[in-house]
Amino acid sequence: MGDKGFNTSFEGPLFRELLSRPVRLDRPKGSRHPRFPSIVYPVDYGYVDLKSVDGEGLDVFVGTLPEHRVTGVILCLDLMKQELEPKVLISCTSEEIGIVRNFLEEELHMLVWSSSDAA
Repeated sequence: MGDKGFNTSFEGPLFRELLSRPVRLDRPKGSRHPRFPSIVYPVDYGYVDLKSVDGEGLDVFVGTLPEHRVTGVILCLDLMKQELEPKVLISCTSEEIGIVRNFLEEELHMLVWSSSDAA
């Protein structure tokens, strides 16, 4: 548990179930956003086959750590869609977590909360 009482270890049945599902990468690092070609993804991006609030798969960013584990969760408020969307970080380094957060805030103009904010 972090010092604010949040469990930030990302272990347990929920995370094991999430990690047991295949990740489908539809926007590899360096690829462009399909509707906004000036936006380039800085980390691999895709989804797992679990429905999210938008009715699509649960969004994930996949980093470069060798071990397959959840390394963070980011909640994003998409003001254009008026939706709160979770983004799960899998195998991301601390640097990649910062890059993803900056990408969501600066490039996609989302309001974000990260599990690292709870630590």
